[in-house]
Amino acid sequence: MERSELQTMVRDLSLLIAGDIDDTMLDRFLNEGHNRIETTGNWPWLTSTTLQAVTVPAVGYVALPAAVKAIVTVLDADGNQLHSVSEQAYEQIKDLTANQASAYLLQPQPGTVSMLFIAPLVSVDTLLTVKYKTTTTFGPDDTDEPPYDERFHTVLVDWALHRLWEREDEMERSDQYRMRYADQVAAMRSWYNDVAQDRPLVFGEVQSPAQTNTPFAEVAE
Repeated sequence: MERSELQTMVRDLSLLIAGDIDDTMLDRFLNEGHNRIETTGNWPWLTSTTLQAVTVPAVGYVALPAAVKAIVTVLDADGNQLHSVSEQAYEQIKDLTANQASAYLLQPQPGTVSMLFIAPLVSVDTLLTVKYKTTTTFGPDDTDEPPYDERFHTVLVDWALHRLWEREDEMERSDQYRMRYADQVAAMRSWYNDVAQDRPLVFGEVQSPAQTNTPFAEVAE
């Protein structure tokens, strides 16, 4: 559903609320609901992959998109996984040379790019596969849609209604919509878990027994 459709649904379901509900307020509440979802789960739309060429003479780093929030995994050209190291450990090996890098250090640069430092320096041209966590925004235009499956778009309506009734000091109604929101997020998490298990090549690697059985389980706040 588009943003304008979600706004209309909120207005239609809140006819008992006195006064006008302006777009700015609705947008703020819809965005709140979206942002809360993204911070309470490891969702598949937050994972992206990029290929990064490293050429000789190597400078020891590659620039990643500014949206990088965290690294999931880094693979060399042979599919071997690089391991994350501390800044102190990186300093000890950054001037070494090898055919393939074996370690990385992420240095986020807010608002610009994120620098992925690799070590040892590579002695031949190579290609890195970088899988990372990012953030998304629910765009401000009337035709923008949330990034998740459409069946769950109305979860944002529930959050907006919770906040509107809270503003009116109608706490019983507000709590009802807050619980509806929580129920929809739980159903959303369950649905994405099932999809990931059915299509692991689309949504991530097959899990080992040591890993959780719920890849998009709630993240502790």
